[in-house]
Amino acid sequence: MFDYMPPYELVTEIEFSNDPNPWLLVEGGSDAKFFLTKNLPRDPKIQICNGWENVVSVISNNPKTQDTNSVVVGFIDRDYREELGNKNTLCNIVETDYRDLEISLFESSSLDKLLIEKGSSNKIPKKVGKIDTDEVRKHIYLIAKDLGKIRLGLLRDQNDISLKKIDYSKFIDKKSLNLNLANLVNQINAKNTNKLDIDYLKSKVDESCEIENQFICCGHDISTILGISLHSLYGNGKMNQEEVEEFLRSGYEEAIFKDTNMYKKLETLLLGGDISSDTELKEAS
Repeated sequence: MFDYMPPYELVTEIEFSNDPNPWLLVEGGSDAKFFLTKNLPRDPKIQICNGWENVVSVISNNPKTQDTNSVVVGFIDRDYREELGNKNTLCNIVETDYRDLEISLFESSSLDKLLIEKGSSNKIPKKVGKIDTDEVRKHIYLIAKDLGKIRLGLLRDQNDISLKKIDYSKFIDKKSLNLNLANLVNQINAKNTNKLDIDYLKSKVDESCEIENQFICCGHDISTILGISLHSLYGNGKMNQEEVEEFLRSGYEEAIFKDTNMYKKLETLLLGGDISSDTELKEAS
Protein backbone atom coordinates (compact mmCIF):
# COMPACT_ATOMS: atom_id res chain seq x y z
CA MET A 1 0.00 0.00 0.00
CA PHE A 2 2.85 2.36 0.85
CA ASP A 3 6.26 2.02 -0.77
CA TYR A 4 9.36 2.46 1.37
CA MET A 5 11.98 4.85 0.06
CA PRO A 6 15.54 5.13 1.48
CA PRO A 7 16.18 8.44 3.29
CA TYR A 8 18.57 9.85 0.69
CA GLU A 9 16.08 9.11 -2.10
CA LEU A 10 13.19 10.54 -0.11
CA VAL A 11 15.09 13.78 0.58
CA THR A 12 15.60 14.21 -3.17
CA GLU A 13 12.00 13.24 -3.95
CA ILE A 14 10.64 15.85 -1.53
CA GLU A 15 13.08 18.54 -2.64
CA PHE A 16 12.03 18.32 -6.28
CA SER A 17 8.35 17.61 -5.71
CA ASN A 18 5.80 20.16 -6.87
CA ASP A 19 3.00 18.53 -4.90
CA PRO A 20 1.22 21.29 -2.92
CA ASN A 21 0.11 18.83 -0.24
CA PRO A 22 2.22 18.36 2.89
CA TRP A 23 4.38 15.29 3.49
CA LEU A 24 3.77 13.21 6.60
CA LEU A 25 6.69 10.90 7.38
CA VAL A 26 5.93 7.94 9.65
CA GLU A 27 7.93 5.05 11.08
CA GLY A 28 6.09 2.04 9.68
CA GLY A 29 3.09 0.46 8.04
CA SER A 30 0.85 0.40 11.12
CA ASP A 31 1.30 4.17 11.51
CA ALA A 32 0.46 4.69 7.85
CA LYS A 33 -2.70 2.59 8.19
CA PHE A 34 -3.71 4.60 11.25
CA PHE A 35 -3.42 7.95 9.48
CA LEU A 36 -5.09 6.62 6.35
CA THR A 37 -8.32 6.33 8.36
CA LYS A 38 -8.10 9.84 9.82
CA ASN A 39 -9.12 13.22 8.43
CA LEU A 40 -5.96 15.32 8.50
CA PRO A 41 -5.59 18.95 7.41
CA ARG A 42 -4.54 19.45 3.78
CA ASP A 43 -4.63 15.73 2.96
CA PRO A 44 -0.90 15.01 3.50
CA LYS A 45 1.06 12.50 1.47
CA ILE A 46 1.95 9.69 3.88
CA GLN A 47 5.41 8.16 3.52
CA ILE A 48 6.84 5.19 5.44
CA CYS A 49 10.47 5.63 6.53
CA ASN A 50 11.12 2.29 8.31
CA GLY A 51 12.06 3.55 11.75
CA TRP A 52 12.23 6.80 13.68
CA GLU A 53 15.90 7.27 12.83
CA ASN A 54 15.04 7.57 9.14
CA VAL A 55 12.24 10.05 9.87
CA VAL A 56 14.72 12.21 11.79
CA SER A 57 17.33 11.83 9.04
CA VAL A 58 14.96 13.01 6.31
CA ILE A 59 13.67 15.94 8.36
CA SER A 60 17.21 16.97 9.32
CA ASN A 61 18.56 16.83 5.77
CA ASN A 62 15.60 18.18 3.85
CA PRO A 63 15.95 21.82 2.76
CA LYS A 64 12.19 22.10 2.34
CA THR A 65 11.68 21.93 6.09
CA GLN A 66 12.96 25.50 6.10
CA ASP A 67 10.74 26.57 3.18
CA THR A 68 7.52 28.22 4.36
CA ASN A 69 5.82 27.26 1.07
CA SER A 70 6.31 23.57 1.77
CA VAL A 71 5.37 21.42 4.75
CA VAL A 72 7.27 18.28 5.75
CA VAL A 73 6.24 16.77 9.07
CA GLY A 74 7.48 13.69 10.92
CA PHE A 75 5.47 11.57 13.34
CA ILE A 76 7.34 9.15 15.61
CA ASP A 77 6.86 7.13 18.77
CA ARG A 78 8.11 8.73 21.98
CA ASP A 79 9.83 5.45 22.93
CA TYR A 80 12.37 5.84 25.78
CA ARG A 81 14.31 8.76 24.32
CA GLU A 82 13.50 11.14 27.16
CA GLU A 83 14.44 8.54 29.79
CA LEU A 84 17.73 7.98 27.96
CA GLY A 85 18.49 11.70 27.68
CA ASN A 86 17.93 11.78 23.92
CA LYS A 87 14.83 13.96 23.67
CA ASN A 88 13.70 15.06 20.22
CA THR A 89 14.51 18.72 19.52
CA LEU A 90 13.32 19.00 15.91
CA CYS A 91 10.28 21.28 15.72
CA ASN A 92 8.97 19.54 12.56
CA ILE A 93 8.51 16.22 14.35
CA VAL A 94 5.53 15.24 16.49
CA GLU A 95 5.93 12.52 19.09
CA THR A 96 3.17 10.28 20.42
CA ASP A 97 1.59 11.41 23.67
CA TYR A 98 2.49 8.10 25.31
CA ARG A 99 5.35 5.71 24.65
CA ASP A 100 3.88 4.73 21.30
CA LEU A 101 0.71 5.02 19.26
CA GLU A 102 -0.57 1.61 20.36
CA ILE A 103 -0.73 2.80 23.98
CA SER A 104 -3.09 5.61 22.97
CA LEU A 105 -5.32 3.03 21.29
CA PHE A 106 -5.19 0.79 24.38
CA GLU A 107 -6.13 3.74 26.62
CA SER A 108 -9.17 4.58 24.48
CA SER A 109 -12.68 3.17 24.20
CA SER A 110 -11.35 0.86 21.48
CA LEU A 111 -10.45 -1.56 24.27
CA ASP A 112 -14.08 -1.64 25.45
CA LYS A 113 -15.19 -2.52 21.92
CA LEU A 114 -12.59 -5.26 21.58
CA LEU A 115 -13.53 -6.88 24.89
CA ILE A 116 -17.23 -6.79 24.02
CA GLU A 117 -16.70 -8.29 20.57
CA LYS A 118 -13.86 -10.73 21.25
CA GLY A 119 -14.07 -11.49 24.96
CA SER A 120 -16.24 -13.99 26.82
CA SER A 121 -19.08 -12.45 28.82
CA ASN A 122 -18.64 -14.93 31.67
CA LYS A 123 -14.88 -14.36 31.93
CA ILE A 124 -14.42 -10.61 31.63
CA PRO A 125 -14.59 -8.78 35.00
CA LYS A 126 -17.70 -6.65 35.47
CA LYS A 127 -18.67 -3.56 37.40
CA VAL A 128 -22.29 -2.51 37.94
CA GLY A 129 -23.52 -4.68 35.10
CA LYS A 130 -20.89 -3.51 32.60
CA ILE A 131 -17.49 -4.87 31.68
CA ASP A 132 -14.73 -3.56 33.91
CA THR A 133 -12.31 -2.36 31.25
CA ASP A 134 -10.15 -0.61 33.83
CA GLU A 135 -9.52 -3.91 35.63
CA VAL A 136 -8.50 -5.60 32.39
CA ARG A 137 -6.27 -2.68 31.47
CA LYS A 138 -4.66 -2.74 34.93
CA HIS A 139 -3.92 -6.47 34.64
CA ILE A 140 -2.37 -6.15 31.18
CA TYR A 141 -0.24 -3.20 32.33
CA LEU A 142 0.99 -5.18 35.33
CA ILE A 143 2.64 -7.75 33.05
CA ALA A 144 3.73 -5.33 30.35
CA LYS A 145 5.44 -3.06 32.88
CA ASP A 146 7.92 -5.79 33.81
CA LEU A 147 8.76 -6.22 30.12
CA GLY A 148 9.05 -2.46 29.76
CA LYS A 149 11.49 -2.26 32.66
CA ILE A 150 13.57 -4.98 31.01
CA ARG A 151 13.49 -3.15 27.66
CA LEU A 152 14.56 0.15 29.22
CA GLY A 153 17.24 -1.60 31.29
CA LEU A 154 18.73 -3.23 28.19
CA LEU A 155 18.94 0.16 26.48
CA ARG A 156 20.46 1.88 29.50
CA ASP A 157 23.04 -0.87 29.87
CA GLN A 158 23.68 -0.78 26.11
CA ASN A 159 23.18 -4.51 25.79
CA ASP A 160 23.01 -5.63 22.19
CA ILE A 161 19.90 -7.71 22.82
CA SER A 162 16.69 -7.70 20.76
CA LEU A 163 13.25 -8.80 21.93
CA LYS A 164 11.71 -8.62 18.46
CA LYS A 165 11.53 -12.35 17.71
CA ILE A 166 10.61 -13.76 21.10
CA ASP A 167 7.55 -16.00 21.40
CA TYR A 168 5.38 -14.56 24.18
CA SER A 169 3.34 -17.74 24.48
CA LYS A 170 6.47 -19.47 25.78
CA PHE A 171 6.77 -17.28 28.88
CA ILE A 172 3.29 -15.83 29.53
CA ASP A 173 0.68 -18.17 30.98
CA LYS A 174 -2.54 -17.87 28.97
CA LYS A 175 -4.71 -18.69 32.00
CA SER A 176 -3.20 -16.21 34.45
CA LEU A 177 -0.88 -13.99 32.33
CA ASN A 178 1.87 -14.67 34.87
CA LEU A 179 5.34 -13.94 33.50
CA ASN A 180 7.88 -16.78 33.72
CA LEU A 181 11.33 -15.16 33.78
CA ALA A 182 13.19 -18.45 33.33
CA ASN A 183 11.29 -19.13 30.11
CA LEU A 184 11.73 -15.52 29.02
CA VAL A 185 15.51 -15.66 29.39
CA ASN A 186 15.51 -18.90 27.39
CA GLN A 187 13.57 -17.18 24.61
CA ILE A 188 15.88 -14.16 24.63
CA ASN A 189 19.03 -16.28 24.54
CA ALA A 190 17.64 -18.47 21.76
CA LYS A 191 17.08 -15.40 19.56
CA ASN A 192 20.30 -13.47 20.29
CA THR A 193 24.03 -14.02 19.92
CA ASN A 194 24.68 -12.19 23.18
CA LYS A 195 23.25 -13.90 26.25
CA LEU A 196 21.57 -12.87 29.51
CA ASP A 197 21.05 -14.71 32.78
CA ILE A 198 17.91 -14.81 34.88
CA ASP A 199 19.50 -12.73 37.65
CA TYR A 200 19.82 -9.83 35.20
CA LEU A 201 16.12 -10.00 34.34
CA LYS A 202 15.16 -10.27 38.01
CA SER A 203 17.26 -7.22 38.85
CA LYS A 204 15.43 -5.15 36.22
CA VAL A 205 11.97 -6.36 37.21
CA ASP A 206 12.70 -5.72 40.91
CA GLU A 207 13.98 -2.18 40.31
CA SER A 208 11.79 0.62 41.62
CA CYS A 209 10.17 2.44 38.70
CA GLU A 210 8.19 5.66 39.00
CA ILE A 211 7.55 5.94 35.27
CA GLU A 212 3.83 5.75 34.53
CA ASN A 213 2.50 2.68 32.76
CA GLN A 214 1.70 4.62 29.61
CA PHE A 215 5.36 5.62 29.23
CA ILE A 216 7.22 2.48 30.36
CA CYS A 217 5.07 -0.15 28.62
CA CYS A 218 5.60 -1.06 24.97
CA GLY A 219 2.42 -1.03 22.89
CA HIS A 220 3.38 -4.17 20.98
CA ASP A 221 3.86 -5.99 24.30
CA ILE A 222 0.43 -4.75 25.36
CA SER A 223 -1.21 -5.95 22.14
CA THR A 224 0.42 -9.37 22.33
CA ILE A 225 -0.46 -9.89 26.00
CA LEU A 226 -4.02 -8.74 25.32
CA GLY A 227 -4.28 -11.29 22.52
CA ILE A 228 -3.01 -14.04 24.83
CA SER A 229 -5.52 -13.01 27.50
CA LEU A 230 -8.35 -13.67 25.05
CA HIS A 231 -7.21 -17.29 24.60
CA SER A 232 -8.42 -18.33 28.03
CA LEU A 233 -8.44 -15.72 30.79
CA TYR A 234 -10.87 -13.26 29.17
CA GLY A 235 -12.09 -15.24 26.18
CA ASN A 236 -12.17 -18.48 24.25
CA GLY A 237 -10.62 -17.43 20.95
CA LYS A 238 -7.29 -16.34 19.56
CA MET A 239 -5.94 -12.98 18.47
CA ASN A 240 -2.34 -12.22 17.60
CA GLN A 241 -0.61 -8.86 17.95
CA GLU A 242 -1.46 -7.68 14.44
CA GLU A 243 -5.13 -8.62 14.79
CA VAL A 244 -5.43 -6.84 18.14
CA GLU A 245 -3.80 -3.68 16.79
CA GLU A 246 -5.95 -3.73 13.65
CA PHE A 247 -9.10 -3.95 15.79
CA LEU A 248 -7.96 -1.17 18.12
CA ARG A 249 -7.06 1.08 15.17
CA SER A 250 -10.43 0.56 13.50
CA GLY A 251 -12.28 1.33 16.74
CA TYR A 252 -10.31 4.47 17.60
CA GLU A 253 -12.74 7.34 17.17
CA GLU A 254 -11.87 10.49 15.24
CA ALA A 255 -13.19 12.73 18.03
CA ILE A 256 -10.90 11.09 20.58
CA PHE A 257 -7.88 11.49 18.32
CA LYS A 258 -8.64 15.17 17.67
CA ASP A 259 -8.67 15.84 21.40
CA THR A 260 -5.11 14.55 21.88
CA ASN A 261 -1.97 16.59 22.24
CA MET A 262 -0.33 14.77 19.31
CA TYR A 263 -3.19 15.62 16.95
CA LYS A 264 -3.19 19.30 17.95
CA LYS A 265 0.54 19.56 17.26
CA LEU A 266 0.21 17.64 14.01
CA GLU A 267 -2.64 19.88 12.89
CA THR A 268 -0.62 23.00 13.65
CA LEU A 269 2.37 21.78 11.63
CA LEU A 270 0.33 20.56 8.66
CA LEU A 271 -1.27 24.00 8.47
CA GLY A 272 2.17 25.60 8.42
CA GLY A 273 2.30 26.67 12.05
CA ASP A 274 5.00 26.38 14.71
CA ILE A 275 5.00 24.15 17.82
CA SER A 276 8.53 24.89 19.03
CA SER A 277 7.31 26.71 22.15
CA ASP A 278 4.26 24.51 22.81
CA THR A 279 5.23 22.36 25.79
CA GLU A 280 2.24 22.53 28.11
CA LEU A 281 -0.46 20.58 26.28
CA LYS A 282 -1.47 17.30 27.85
CA GLU A 283 -3.52 14.51 26.35
CA ALA A 284 -7.10 14.59 27.52
CA SER A 285 -8.07 11.68 29.69
